[in-house]
Amino acid sequence: MLKAFHQPPQRGDDSSASKAEVEVDYDRLCAYRPRQSRLFSRSIIDALQQKYLGSVLGGGTDSDISENSKKLPGNLPNTIKDAMTMTKRLGFRYLWIDRYCIDQNNEERKLNQCAKMDLIYQNSQLTIIAAIGDDPTHGLPGVAQRKKQSEYLNTCARIDKHFLISTNAWPISTINGVKWSTGAWTYQEALLSKRRLVFREEQMYFECYGMYCCESLNFQLGSMRRKDIQGFKSAFCAQSWIGMFPKGVGTTNMDIIRRVEEYSQLNLTNPSEILKAMLGIFNASQRSRLGIENYLGIPILPSTLERSKDSKPIGKWTTVAVFIIGLFWDLKGLSEGQPERRPDFPSWSWTGWHCPVKLWERVTSFLICAS
Repeated sequence: MLKAFHQPPQRGDDSSASKAEVEVDYDRLCAYRPRQSRLFSRSIIDALQQKYLGSVLGGGTDSDISENSKKLPGNLPNTIKDAMTMTKRLGFRYLWIDRYCIDQNNEERKLNQCAKMDLIYQNSQLTIIAAIGDDPTHGLPGVAQRKKQSEYLNTCARIDKHFLISTNAWPISTINGVKWSTGAWTYQEALLSKRRLVFREEQMYFECYGMYCCESLNFQLGSMRRKDIQGFKSAFCAQSWIGMFPKGVGTTNMDIIRRVEEYSQLNLTNPSEILKAMLGIFNASQRSRLGIENYLGIPILPSTLERSKDSKPIGKWTTVAVFIIGLFWDLKGLSEGQPERRPDFPSWSWTGWHCPVKLWERVTSFLICAS
């Protein structure tokens, strides 16, 4: 189905990348040579204009990292092997994997790449999301290394004149609470990718900015799409959401506020990366038509803000004024005790505290989401 809706480039035709893709400095990709071998060459090459798939597969052990920065290690985890298999089956030659394509031994380069996560994901043809397992050894169900368990297969039965079919639960209801959905780094993966193929134990789920579908239900996609076939009709999706993901980042004034609130509740293995793991989302907001910037995690909203429809507009504000508005955040759960400070970050920024935040609760009543 994915091949039918999105044709990958022909082999050898990597020169068709758009201008945005050429400008992306995502440095390196995992590659394989289709004419020489059915297997990945395990090479890590310099990225130029290649069409590629993306995947965040964190965790693992130090033994998963090769001492040769130009080669993948010999003992790859099952999830990475399966992601490679999916890349080949979909007709692509290149795969971006954070663990290998970002040089883990070069802090300067690592920071540079973290700041470009929005471009890496947005220019990926498809992002493979492993929303399953606690680490990359789990594998992708139904691909190669890990078979689907019988209890998750659809079953049917005939009772008298009735034909009953069991289906799996809707993916949105099963994905909440799994480790992938609570991680700070994988939060960027979900928000910034333009096409997502989500693997769960029960089934696969696909979503882009225009449509969604899952493995267990045979949607009549032809009748659900608009005339331009670029997405679902409005009756089948919300205004700002298609399925389980938003249509983009930085689409409204309030969007970045909600993203920070959600992000602050997630788990981060290394507390010092609180801002680093959010850089891609901040940069996407800055590159949006609203041009929302930030200073140490405090969003600086566009200087023209309006009151609610029942009030008069407040007109154009200065940069200093909107930065002060950005300081109107609160910590959640203060009744449970004093939150812990995060060192090396200022106390006036939400990044300086180990605690979920709620932003602009005192001022959001008069902010209108710009469209």
